[in-house]
Amino acid sequence: MRIPVLIMSILLIASSLYAATPHYAGTTAFDFLKFVPSARATGIGSSYAALTDDPHSLFWNPAALAGISRPVIAVDYMSLFEEMKMITLGSSIPLHRTGTIGFGLLYLKSGSIPITTTSPIPVDTTSLSGFVFTGGYGITGKNLRNSAALNLPHALDTLHLGALIKFFGENMYNNSRSGIAIDIGFSYSINNNTTLAFTVQNLGSSSKLIDYKDSVPTLINFGGRYDMPFTKNNPDTGISLFAGMNKKLGEPFQAQTGFETFINQMFFIRFGYTLQHSTTRFTAGIGVLYENINFDYAYQPYSDLGRNHIISAGYRIQLSKKQKLYNTIESFRDDIHENNDDNEASSSTDESEDTDKKQLIQEIKELGDEIDNSR
Repeated sequence: MRIPVLIMSILLIASSLYAATPHYAGTTAFDFLKFVPSARATGIGSSYAALTDDPHSLFWNPAALAGISRPVIAVDYMSLFEEMKMITLGSSIPLHRTGTIGFGLLYLKSGSIPITTTSPIPVDTTSLSGFVFTGGYGITGKNLRNSAALNLPHALDTLHLGALIKFFGENMYNNSRSGIAIDIGFSYSINNNTTLAFTVQNLGSSSKLIDYKDSVPTLINFGGRYDMPFTKNNPDTGISLFAGMNKKLGEPFQAQTGFETFINQMFFIRFGYTLQHSTTRFTAGIGVLYENINFDYAYQPYSDLGRNHIISAGYRIQLSKKQKLYNTIESFRDDIHENNDDNEASSSTDESEDTDKKQLIQEIKELGDEIDNSR
């Protein structure tokens, strides 16, 4: 058995054992901070920790920002139970060899909620609304080694680190409260097929609602992903397996697993399930990616509360020819930097070949400097 498959198997077994352990639930404020604002993440059973190539992933793992190579705009619309609606907007902007910044906005509003006293007849109605504004930053191990001049091993090039700060608030029946929190996360690609990730979300506090102050719902997530192309000659068609577990403050452990089948990286079919104690919830979804635009839909049933329908859309801004050339030069630069020691240590038996190689390296460096000066 290959090591990546073994890792995923252990993760699945461990998460199932945790989920089967009895726990007792509590209550927290700002329950909407626990929602997953993404049709793709919902479709795979919310096993989203290692889902780091999605334009909406700022909302669950800030480390995903580090892997974004071009500006992205993402929008989500969620139709939830009890006539609740949620809209999210996210944007990510890569910086020059120093990481990526991202911003997100979430707004939630419920339908009418009846207010009763001693009589079952409502005396009034109200609604619940909430918002979240986030700003985050992500950087790779390779960025740290090159831009910060840290002596990191090349094996950490695929390590992604991220953090964000969020401001949030909610309002109900003319009473409001607000808070501030941070998220931290990392992901690490063991190879081209296997990724592991860990996040801690909502580390913070909030103000009181009237005379009550509840805790903010802190979430701890751990997950893995394994990509399996159907054939070596066509890596754009295959299946991705996801597994994870999370712990929400005052609630039982949850185990999630799911899979995503992709065809030519254009059409996607997703299934997943979440296991919490003795309750199992299945989800399903579909997706389309055409050039720079993605569209996703997910269906999430609840036995007592109804059904959730989640629609997501994203747009990846097309890079100019100059920017594409710049990215290519950057890649050459990194390769040259990584092999400098080897090139200096080795002696070429063919002097003309060695001279041509040095001349090519010099031309690439000069072209990169020229582009830098014109930015």
